[in-house]
Amino acid sequence: MSEALQWLLGVCAGLITLVTAGEKARSLFSPVTKAAKRLDVRLDEHEARITRLERHEDSDLRRIVEAEETSRLLCNGIFCLLEAAEKTAAPGDAEGIRAAKKELRDYIIRR
Repeated sequence: MSEALQWLLGVCAGLITLVTAGEKARSLFSPVTKAAKRLDVRLDEHEARITRLERHEDSDLRRIVEAEETSRLLCNGIFCLLEAAEKTAAPGDAEGIRAAKKELRDYIIRR
C-alpha cells in the first residue's frame, strides 16, 4: 500500500474514533443536561411561587396592621364608653363597670 493511502486510512480511522468518542460522551452527558434543564424549569417555578408569596405577604401584613389599628381604636372607644358609664351609673352598678374597665386596661397593657 502506498504511504498516502495509509495516511488517508489513518486519518479516517482517527476521525471515526473521535466521532464515536464524541457520541459516547454525548450519550453519557445527556442525562445530566436533561436533569439540568428540569432543574432550571423547577427553579423558575419556585421563583415565580416565591414572588407570588412575597406579594401576598405584603398584602397580609397591610391587613394585619389595619386590623391592629382597628382593634386599638375599638378598645379605646370601649374604654371611653366605660368611663362615661361609670360616671353615670348607680353606685352598685359602677363596681361591675370598674371591673370591666380594669380588665380592658390590663388587656391593652399586655398587648
